[in-house]
Amino acid sequence: MTDPSPGARGIEAPQWVLSVEQYERFVPLVHRAAIRFARQTSATVSVGDIIGAALVGLVDAVKRADPAASPEQVDQYIWYRIRGAMIEYVRAFDARARNLEIVSRRLTRAIRAQATTLGRAPEEGEIAAAMELEIPAYRRTLGALARGGMMQLELGRIAGDPDDAEADAPAAIEPAAMASALAKAVEELPLIGQHILALHHQEHCSPGEIAAVLDLTEARVLQLHAETIHRLRAGIGRS
Repeated sequence: MTDPSPGARGIEAPQWVLSVEQYERFVPLVHRAAIRFARQTSATVSVGDIIGAALVGLVDAVKRADPAASPEQVDQYIWYRIRGAMIEYVRAFDARARNLEIVSRRLTRAIRAQATTLGRAPEEGEIAAAMELEIPAYRRTLGALARGGMMQLELGRIAGDPDDAEADAPAAIEPAAMASALAKAVEELPLIGQHILALHHQEHCSPGEIAAVLDLTEARVLQLHAETIHRLRAGIGRS
């Protein structure tokens, strides 16, 4: 397979380059095709990311196209590569998202089970042990969840998880009851989690700003934020 990076191994860049005519003709069409594709997929991936993948497919197709091919053959090949790039990106995103969702549910269940067993909010090491992870691996898992977008409370879903046999909450909770359950869950959070929630959601501080205030690294703030959100999910699920 041809190396898609010009000069990556000291080779000359392909002679077949994206012409101004091709740019003006294909790029607007790529944007429209990506928007249509995004509407047809169930993945929670942004249109901008799909456009990016499509543009990568466009550039890659132009680099690989046979200079001896007819314009019609080149156009057909380019569209084939563009669509293929979008499909490949969304499939990879879907697989990652599904895996992260599984890990997210597992973390929530582990926190809930430990809290029930201990009669208090579990500590980091106790949660990691429940997930059969060492602390470094547990923190890497939290970082992956943070980067993967598993940071929303999703209040409408966490009250009753159909995939969680241990969930004893009703399928729907009235807004007043949800507010009460959430307030109780926040009170039970470790102090560092309460600080992060307040700084992020009330003061609208960025992870970097929170890190400076709490004298932590930004990566650690993201890990603690992910853990805090899952503690809240577990707390509401127990309510």
